Amino acid sequence: MLVHERHNSRFGTLRNYMNSYMKPPLNFELETYQSGLLHAIEVAIKAQRIAKPKSFGTLYWQFNDAWPGISWSSIDYYGRWKPLQFMAKRLYPDVAIFTQNNKVYAINDKLYEVTVLAIIKFFALDGKLLKKYEK
Repeated sequence: MLVHERHNSRFGTLRNYMNSYMKPPLNFELETYQSGLLHAIEVAIKAQRIAKPKSFGTLYWQFNDAWPGISWSSIDYYGRWKPLQFMAKRLYPDVAIFTQNNKVYAINDKLYEVTVLAIIKFFALDGKLLKKYEK
């Protein structure tokens, strides 16, 4: 594992992010799964799609693995989708609604105008609806 990772921190950076957003993994298998769920690329894709037409999105460079192992790729050595591939597919619909810095953005990649309705609901931990906004 340590030989596979080329970054100076080895898996230190990834583990720090995992510890910030998730419970510590109980075993190696769970750590492997959690590492696949944690990709900062979601933040980049949303931010760069919102910046349209200055930017139209993000290309991530490591699409598939050349050999089995934990990596930043979106498809494993055997051709199976990893969590990043599912996330990337979800983040690139023709029409998308994203939030950033308490603002709502509608992204339209179609060649014609569309009407979008964004409904934002805030719930308490017990499930009670606190606020609802429509735009």
